[in-house]
Amino acid sequence: MKKKLAVIFSMVLSLSLMAGCGTKEEATTEEEVTTEAVTEAEVTEEEEAVATVADASDSDAQWTYGDYTYTGDDKMYEAITAYICDELGKNYEASDVGIPTIIEVSRDDSDPDDIKVWGDFWYETYKLVGDTLETQAGGSYPGCMHLKSNGDAYKVESFDVVEDGSNFTESAKEIFGERYDAFMEAYSNDEVKNSKRIEFISEFVSAYSVPATKIKDYGWDPVDLTVGND
Repeated sequence: MKKKLAVIFSMVLSLSLMAGCGTKEEATTEEEVTTEAVTEAEVTEEEEAVATVADASDSDAQWTYGDYTYTGDDKMYEAITAYICDELGKNYEASDVGIPTIIEVSRDDSDPDDIKVWGDFWYETYKLVGDTLETQAGGSYPGCMHLKSNGDAYKVESFDVVEDGSNFTESAKEIFGERYDAFMEAYSNDEVKNSKRIEFISEFVSAYSVPATKIKDYGWDPVDLTVGND
């Protein structure tokens, strides 16, 4: 009888152990599955984050440009355009690009320490939209640039600017002197002004390979640039 009880007890114990082992294995399996699911979720989130950054980088990596640099042959213009961008341009909010325009009236280079260039000097900012440079802001600064030469290089030492408002005529006459009539003729000639503007913008577009074929002022139709149209 004791032998039978011993055998029965042994069988019950074995079954209990087997049941216990099965439960442990199932729990381990569920734990592993849960861990794998969490790991996969974390990897997916990381991949999505990387993809998002990549997408943002791709969208931002459109047209990039350097600071405006004059690319023509007139070294005085190189100094004047640099002055316009650095000094006058800092009064404007950043945009895709700021481009100067020089409408020269006269110059006197008889004194290398005080070379004078009279004209109407412009600075305008643009945003590239498709193949069009759209005007954002800008201003006209008529007056006289005073330059100093250093060999083949020039630097703007000072700038006499015509005053706005009621003092415009008086200050313009004082600055331009005998050149006042020539200045007013150029200042009031929109055709000359637009022609020079197109010239400076087209030179910039060609030099920097900007993907633009026209410019557009607010409320006006686009105007074709002269890029590749010699």
